[in-house]
Amino acid sequence: MVFDFSLYKILSIVSISLLVFITIGVTYISFIDWKDKRRKK
Repeated sequence: MVFDFSLYKILSIVSISLLVFITIGVTYISFIDWKDKRRKK
């Protein structure tokens, strides 16, 4: 029972961190793209 709970906790932490990482990555890429577009004009 305790093992299952810890495994579930680890899975949730991993999925949340992955989601945060993807969100930051997308925001960073779009920000760089926007800066690049603004500089070209």
